[in-house]
Amino acid sequence: MRILGCATSNLKTSMNSDYFVKSGYLHNPEASSLDKNGGTQVFWTEERLRTSSAYQYYVYSLARKRFQHDHLKSIADVGCGPAVKTKIFFGDLTREIFLFDQASIGYLAASQLPTAKFTAIDLEKCSAIGTHKADLVICSDVLEHLHNPIPCIDLCKNLAATGGLLIFSTPERDRLRGIDCVKSGHPQHVREWNSIEFRKLLESCGLVVQSEHLFPALRLSLVESISRVLMLGFANDSRWKSCQVKVCRIA
Repeated sequence: MRILGCATSNLKTSMNSDYFVKSGYLHNPEASSLDKNGGTQVFWTEERLRTSSAYQYYVYSLARKRFQHDHLKSIADVGCGPAVKTKIFFGDLTREIFLFDQASIGYLAASQLPTAKFTAIDLEKCSAIGTHKADLVICSDVLEHLHNPIPCIDLCKNLAATGGLLIFSTPERDRLRGIDCVKSGHPQHVREWNSIEFRKLLESCGLVVQSEHLFPALRLSLVESISRVLMLGFANDSRWKSCQVKVCRIA
């Protein structure tokens, strides 16, 4: 395990201190984290590890399809958590897997993908990286947890190989909580963006958004999946559209 730390620039932060979230939104300065509130060993029980693959399932499914369609060879998962989904969706496709998260998650990531290269990192303070480069970079439901998301986005850019693909996901605030929402109800979320705001944030960091998607945040049951197909034009269930995904390349 390698621990990485580096300085961060305040240049982009000064451009928009609210990170393009609407005026009047209440950012959560006391957002809890696993390191500060019980630790990862307490949180990641066997049951949570078992069920973790259901969250952001469709994000990783899309990433896998692009990985195969574009004939990519390597992947970096930024904010990988226990790397359960990384293993499920990419363990059979490549051995070139780079994982990045807080140091306390390293033992879990190693248990899932012992041959992957894990780097312990503070995602709010580091935007530079050594020689790691990946054809596909995933940052799935991470940015909403960070007080300053810019260094993490810069890290993703620095990890991307020339012409590489970057996939970001985060809750779609308007779909999840309504257009009048002014604060996240999730204790670990500092802020949440709607689709337009999130696009502006990524573009301000020098990314080109090539495609945008709305998925369920949680894997649907077979019955729900069938209902979604049959009722797509007639229902607006937030469970079906609450996770926004941006597929990007570097400008």
